[in-house]
Amino acid sequence: MQEQNPNHPRPLLGAEAFSGSGDPRRFIVNLIGILGFVAIVLASHSQHYSDFSVFFTAGNLVGSRVIEHLATVRAWQMNHHLLHGAFVYPFGFAWLYAGCKLLPIRLADVIMIAVNIVLAALLSQLLARRFQLQPALALLLTFAWTPVIITIIYGQTSILALLVVLAAWHALRHNNDFLAGVAIGFLFYKPTYALPFFAWSCVNQRWKISLGAVLWLPIWYLLGISATAGDIRWPLAWIQNLAGYHASDTHYNQAAFVGLPGILEHMGLPLFVVLPLVTTLFTILIVRTRAQPIEQTFMLTSALIPALTPHALGYDATLTLPALLTACLSTRTLPPRSFFLAYAIGLGWIFSNVIGFDMLSIPIFFTPFALMRPQGSLPASSVERAISKGGLHAEHL
Repeated sequence: MQEQNPNHPRPLLGAEAFSGSGDPRRFIVNLIGILGFVAIVLASHSQHYSDFSVFFTAGNLVGSRVIEHLATVRAWQMNHHLLHGAFVYPFGFAWLYAGCKLLPIRLADVIMIAVNIVLAALLSQLLARRFQLQPALALLLTFAWTPVIITIIYGQTSILALLVVLAAWHALRHNNDFLAGVAIGFLFYKPTYALPFFAWSCVNQRWKISLGAVLWLPIWYLLGISATAGDIRWPLAWIQNLAGYHASDTHYNQAAFVGLPGILEHMGLPLFVVLPLVTTLFTILIVRTRAQPIEQTFMLTSALIPALTPHALGYDATLTLPALLTACLSTRTLPPRSFFLAYAIGLGWIFSNVIGFDMLSIPIFFTPFALMRPQGSLPASSVERAISKGGLHAEHL
C-alpha cells in the first residue's frame, strides 16, 4: 500500500469514498448523469411543469405588451394547459427565455433542468476551489443541499444567482470593488437579491461597488422597454402586477415560506408592518458587523437574503450554501459537522405542506447569526472534537 506523504494535507474526503474507481472525473460524470436522468423523469411526468411554466410563458410573450397584463398572461396559460402564474421579474429578464418560442413546453423544461444541472456542477467546483474541498465532495455537498434540488426541479434561477454572487465574492477578494458591483447589478433581474447587497455596499461605504451595481439599472430599464414593445412606463405595470400577485401568492405558499416576512404574514401581520420591521433588522445586523472582515459580511448578506426578504421560498436558500460553508470551514463560528445537520434538517422541506412549516427555515435563520460571531470564536478543543468525529481534517479549516 502506498504511504501518504506526511507533508501533504489529508483530503477532507476523497472521491474514492464515493466511486469504485477512485477517479473523481468518472464519479462526477456518473453522478451528473444519474441526477440528470432523475430530473428528466420528474420533468416528463410533470403535469404543470412547475414554476418553469411562468418562464416559458414569459419567453413566448416577450416583445409584446401582453406580458404586462396578468389577465391576458393567465388566459394564454389556460389556453396552453399550463400552471397559472405571474411573471413578476422585471420584464427584460424574459428575453433570457425567448428561445422557448421555438420549443414545446416539455422539451424546454428538460433543457432548463439540464442547464441548471450543469450550472450546479460548475458551482460545486467553484466551492471546491474556495474551500479546498475534493471535487467529488464539493459536488455531493452541492447537489445534496435541498434548495439546489428544488431549483433544478422547479426550473428556478437561484443557482445562476449564486454563481453571480460567487463572481462578486471573487472580485471582492481580489480588491476589485467595481467588478464586484457589476456582478451584483446583474442581480437586479430579481430585486430582492440585488437590493440587500446594494444596501450592504452603502452601509460599508464601498462606493465603487454601489456604482458598479447601479450601472445595470438603465440596462434593465431598456431591456424592459424592448420586452414590452416600447412601453417606457413598464415599471408601473410591473409594480401593479407585484401588488396583485402578492396577496394570492402569500395565501397559496403560506406553508412554504422560509423567510421571516412570509412567516410573519402567515401569522397575520400586514405587509406594511412586516417590511419596515425586516428592513430595520437587516440594517442593524449589517451595521453591527461592519468591523468584521468584508468577505464575511458579504457572505452574511447572502445568507440574510432568504432569511429576511419577502417571498423567500425553498429555492432561494441556495444562496445560503457558501455562507454555511464559510461558517463551518473558514471562520470557525460553527462546528464543521453543523452543515451535515443543516442538510438533514433541510430535507424536511418535503413535509412542509403536511406540517404547515418549512424546516429549511431553521438552518436559514441559524446561519446568519453564526456568521455574526467573530472569526475563530469556536473553541479549539470543540473544533478538534468535531474533526475527530466527523472525519474532517484541520488542514482545511
